[in-house]
Amino acid sequence: CEHFYKAGKTDCKGYFAYPTAVEKPPIVLIVSTWEGMNKFAIDQAHEIVNMGYGAFVADIFGGGKAARSVEEAASLT
Repeated sequence: CEHFYKAGKTDCKGYFAYPTAVEKPPIVLIVSTWEGMNKFAIDQAHEIVNMGYGAFVADIFGGGKAARSVEEAASLT
């Protein structure tokens, strides 16, 4: 599920996934590639949940942005 938070003055939209069968699972922090929070990062979070951990994908650009090209990723960094 989406999780909204602030990093300094930047509004961020991360992604949090957790196993429902575990009361307080350890959490793994996922920092995505420079493309940002994309389908690959979210899929990795779900793979970690399948191992019994919670996972949080950090928003590295703010606003939940994900780059669609190398040029766009370079402009966001």
